Amino acid sequence: MESGVQRLADPDAHHRDSLPYSVKLALSPDWGVRVGGELWVHAPGDSGASLTGVGDTSLVLKRRFQIDEQSALGLEAGATLPSAHTGLHSGSGRSDYTLTGIYSSDFASHWHTDLNLGLTQQGLKTPGAAQQQVSWAAAVSHDLGAGWALAGELSGTRQTGATSTRQWLVAANFSPGSALTFDAGLAHTLGGAGPSWSVFSGATLPLAKIF
Repeated sequence: MESGVQRLADPDAHHRDSLPYSVKLALSPDWGVRVGGELWVHAPGDSGASLTGVGDTSLVLKRRFQIDEQSALGLEAGATLPSAHTGLHSGSGRSDYTLTGIYSSDFASHWHTDLNLGLTQQGLKTPGAAQQQVSWAAAVSHDLGAGWALAGELSGTRQTGATSTRQWLVAANFSPGSALTFDAGLAHTLGGAGPSWSVFSGATLPLAKIF
């Protein structure tokens, strides 16, 4: 399970605070499922009053295709369900469906990279914009030893009739043992409704061995 806290600030100094989570279950070395979302969200509403409630929920099925000892391909099929109250959605506000291709590889000494390319079919149609959105991400991480690691990522979205977005992210994580990892980071987004900043911190821990 991964869980933590996140704050997103937009150009108007509005804050969106949330408690994101992700629960992953490996069915085998090559198959897995993931359930994620936001346990709690606090954000400004259209009328100026604050809104509080649960966020949207995502369901993902993942398949890994091993290439060699250092690299693998992955394919994820997922859906984001509009479980949040109006004004708190992280998706379109309707059921969104996503298919994502992944390439992961270890290289050099203690370096790792992940390359993602996804296509989302949005459930809510916005006038003048396509319902299909392409997303991409390129991440690299470096194991510093003694339980510490650093990571950086560039990502973005492209949608016909809508403003493209780009984001950079930097993060660090620390594992005091095999059963627990702490992480924290900072991200900056351009495009969409305008520049925004987000800060996050969380922890990852194993819950149970079922298979």
